[in-house]
Amino acid sequence: MRWVTLLLTLIVSINSAVALASPLENGLKKASEGDFKTAVELLEPLAETGNSDAQYNLGAIYYSGKLGVANPAKAIKLFNTAAESGHVEAAHNLGYIFYMGAGAKRDLTLAFKWFSQAASAGHIESQVSLATLYVNGQGVTKDISKAAYWFERAAEKDNMQAAYNLGIIFSSGEGVEKDYQKAKKWLLAVAEKGHVNAQFYLGNLYLNGRGEKANPIVAKQWYKKAANAGHAEAQYAIAMLDFIGIDGQPDYEAALAMFHKSANGWDRNAQYYLGHHYYYGLGVKKEMIEAYKWFDLAAANGHSDAHYMRSIVAHHLTEKQVDTAHKNALQWFDANHDNPHKHYDLKPHSH
Repeated sequence: MRWVTLLLTLIVSINSAVALASPLENGLKKASEGDFKTAVELLEPLAETGNSDAQYNLGAIYYSGKLGVANPAKAIKLFNTAAESGHVEAAHNLGYIFYMGAGAKRDLTLAFKWFSQAASAGHIESQVSLATLYVNGQGVTKDISKAAYWFERAAEKDNMQAAYNLGIIFSSGEGVEKDYQKAKKWLLAVAEKGHVNAQFYLGNLYLNGRGEKANPIVAKQWYKKAANAGHAEAQYAIAMLDFIGIDGQPDYEAALAMFHKSANGWDRNAQYYLGHHYYYGLGVKKEMIEAYKWFDLAAANGHSDAHYMRSIVAHHLTEKQVDTAHKNALQWFDANHDNPHKHYDLKPHSH
């Protein structure tokens, strides 16, 4: 959701002859120049007469603290007055404020109200926000079909996140009739523009034959696009295709390289398979200490089978070697923990 901003785009239409400019334009011009005190002096009389643009911009100044101290209560009052007069940006800002609890007590019912108003008026970000509220059942009863409706309205205006979400909804069939062709349509629309998660998800659809015959070659092409952008799961998917061999011929060296990239993104499955590579000598010389290290990391990352394999490897090592392998795992952990990674249990935690 976009942060509250001043409506300074109106300045573009100001005539070079300042004397002919309207009070609103003069107020916005002063705000754009950083003279917020004068801007307020010019905008306040307009706001009092019911000018919704003046109310909105005045509210933005008070909300952002441009006068030195933020006054969210006054800002919200101005946004509310403007929104009740139909000001779309003001309604969106109120939706944001009440959704985030930023300057007011969090109120999802009010967030829903204001996002609904702005979305109905064509505000794209409000349409995405409203759809999200329907997905999560926040401030309204959960309704995926209504979420799909609003995502589609935004997607039709080239909003990438809306198109991606719409693709996921049609692929899952939750709240709508499952339709892989529609899913691919929306995912393709944003994948071709570089949406990494859409590229990965398309790879999954082609690999698993959703809506048409499975096509691992096309799947790998989409995985590569996402992998090149650092998507750890896409890197793991490529590694597995190399490990298995699309044409029946495994490429263990290529798989090893890609498993390493994915493992550095904290993919536990990649860490597990690295243990296999070093244990069995697949595309690399057998190395029990290195195998133990990767099984140890995968186990710590929640891979259930890694515990068993780690104990198997331990039978090939002395106690001192096990200690070395474990220290290597800890060193890797410390060196790579700042890398972006996901936590599989999705629970609050600390490190």
